Amino acid sequence: MSEESEHIPLVYKIDIPSEFFNTVTGHHFDQCTMCETHLGFDTMYLIEKACKRVNSTLVYTLFEYAICLDCTLEMHNRMSKHSVASLQKFMAEKSHISSQRRHLEEDNLDYSNWLKTCVVNQKAATDLQEYNICGMFQGDSMILGDFPYLMSIEALEEMVKILSKETKDELDDFKRKHLGGPPEFEELFKNRPILVV
Repeated sequence: MSEESEHIPLVYKIDIPSEFFNTVTGHHFDQCTMCETHLGFDTMYLIEKACKRVNSTLVYTLFEYAICLDCTLEMHNRMSKHSVASLQKFMAEKSHISSQRRHLEEDNLDYSNWLKTCVVNQKAATDLQEYNICGMFQGDSMILGDFPYLMSIEALEEMVKILSKETKDELDDFKRKHLGGPPEFEELFKNRPILVV
């Protein structure tokens, strides 16, 4: 096997785990939050959930959304060059994503530990008051590799600090348009970072 082929990532898929189901319906997400495209067999998409811990056994979802890859790329293209470069540097230097990807086969495709600690600061999810989880999907399967991961609110806030005002405005616009609701609900996540980028 050539050195180059050793670095080609394999794609592993498993059934979508329940922690990524739509909280309201109890089933898979079936459409993109932005463009309302049906998330069918061939459609790739991301799911993000913002979670808040009430006590040691109860965690509730602040907001959640599914977004198709086309809309994700559209959002990414709206980001400033400064933000793109800063985020790439942040993830390369601070996240443990490459480590989880390397150990995937050794762990027999068991991703569960990935959602037990923050991918940036390694804090245990059980010790976090708030965090987001994010996964990559295709149809009714979850794709393992760089995803899924959990990010603590502290890591998210650190990440948001490096974004340009232009990019922050884009993300605020996304939240206002697609995660809106009653004024008291909007207030709940007004300053809450998201991972759509």
